[in-house]
Amino acid sequence: MIVSSMPVFLYIYRPFILFPASVLSFAGEWAFGALYGTLLTVAGAITCATLIIHF
Repeated sequence: MIVSSMPVFLYIYRPFILFPASVLSFAGEWAFGALYGTLLTVAGAITCATLIIHF
């Protein structure tokens, strides 16, 4: 469970570490497959955008 949620956590902290989103998206989809990797990437991106807007 912790390993599969790592792309979500990395996407949340991505604006603070100044890491390119395209590399993180590619790595998440490569590590977890096309379907599950895409779902985790989208969940992380939406969570990050929501937190940035609200805080």
